[in-house]
Amino acid sequence: MGELKRNFRLLLAVAATVSSALIKLIGGVIGGSLALLADGLDSLVNVFTISTATLFFIKSKEPPDKEHPYGHYGYDAFSALITSVVMVSLASIIGVLSVTRSLGAHKVAGSAILYSLTSTLLLFLTVLLVFRASKSYKSMALRAEYRHLLVDVLESLLVFLGVLLSVSVDPRYDLLASLGVTAFIVRNATVNIREVSQCLLYEMPTESLAEEIRRLSVRLEGVSSCHSIRIRRQGEALFVDLHLLVDPSMTVMEAHELAHDLERKIKEKNELIKDVVIHVEPA
Repeated sequence: MGELKRNFRLLLAVAATVSSALIKLIGGVIGGSLALLADGLDSLVNVFTISTATLFFIKSKEPPDKEHPYGHYGYDAFSALITSVVMVSLASIIGVLSVTRSLGAHKVAGSAILYSLTSTLLLFLTVLLVFRASKSYKSMALRAEYRHLLVDVLESLLVFLGVLLSVSVDPRYDLLASLGVTAFIVRNATVNIREVSQCLLYEMPTESLAEEIRRLSVRLEGVSSCHSIRIRRQGEALFVDLHLLVDPSMTVMEAHELAHDLERKIKEKNELIKDVVIHVEPA
């Protein structure tokens, strides 16, 4: 039942995103607002990215197989990378359109205000649904999509303000709002790329986790020390390998049981750790 509820949230989020995108696009064309049109294109891209995030997340949960002995956790990070590339590409397009449009006459109709307000309310619903799903699933892809959608809400608020001012004060506020949309997208894409880079570059997720593993190791009877602890991240999964120095009088069976016990304790300490490789050496 819980799984069905979480999947329903994602499907509802996709439906709300599609509706919001269509309202913005229609409002941008009818009202003559570049900011609303740009925001609509971004929301339309969200339909693709949230669908991709959902599909890749499901794929990342598949068990290891012959071709993927470490599992499919990398699909989660790959999805986040795709989202980031799409965001940067869209920001470039919107930026160019804003500069180009600023060179000529520009006018925004009052109807654009209603379209902007309606689409913004729908986006609030989408962000809430994806945020709850990302917390429940603990997914990098869904977190990336949540940040993307959160930026989309901020964009929509900015666009609403820009449209309102462009109708009541000066049409150039609409162009400024579209440039603001570009800035929001670039900032969020940077955050996503930073997180994905931790997987691609095999950065140590956190030094405190390595120290915690070291303390767990030396507490075991027969262990003199632990060194060369390495932790790499693949999506949300963590993989650990380390060298364990044990009493040289131990039998192979005793050393094996000791390593097995340590592996169990490490996994119990952090549910994200999916595999632990322990190299046993005589002290």
